[in-house]
Amino acid sequence: MMALTRKVVLLTVVVLLWTTAPGRAQTVEDFQLPTVMAGDLRLSDFRGRVVLLDFLASWCRPCKDAIPHLNQLQRDHGAKGLSVIGYSVDTGGLHAMKPFVVRNGVEFPVVLGTIQLVNPPSTQLQRGADGLFRDTRGPAQPDPTVQLASGVLEGSNVNPVRAMVQMLENTRAFEMQTKLMQNIDQNHQAAQQLLNVT
Repeated sequence: MMALTRKVVLLTVVVLLWTTAPGRAQTVEDFQLPTVMAGDLRLSDFRGRVVLLDFLASWCRPCKDAIPHLNQLQRDHGAKGLSVIGYSVDTGGLHAMKPFVVRNGVEFPVVLGTIQLVNPPSTQLQRGADGLFRDTRGPAQPDPTVQLASGVLEGSNVNPVRAMVQMLENTRAFEMQTKLMQNIDQNHQAAQQLLNVT
């Protein structure tokens, strides 16, 4: 698992769309996007699940390196409520992404999307209860003058992949402790029966 935190570096964002913590659940606007392989994907199909949204592109080496780890996460935790979804930011669209998905053995759905770059005035931004900033005037319009700076990574004091891995490790530890307590109870009952016989 530690290898996962080292490998998933560039353009990977974990989004917990619906949480189960009381008072923290929020409705997210539904959307529908075409998938690389066939059909469409609707966000509402994943209601009640933890969604790991991985932004990827065919030219992104760290994205390619992360695929086996994301496939493994999906296999190991899909039945427990985790869904991995790839979100293509590749400018080559379907022609670039379909061969990339096939060649790299991607086992989770990848949707084709476009990220719109915006530049709202900072005086119009307000931080919501979920920690996300929103334009107080409504959805910001795309700004063609905004450019992505190549090679620049934004930092955070929270590593979302490490947080998810820690959550999974805590779940395993809880399950082990529960089994241990059950074994102690069974051993106590067996000891009581032995003492009652003598």
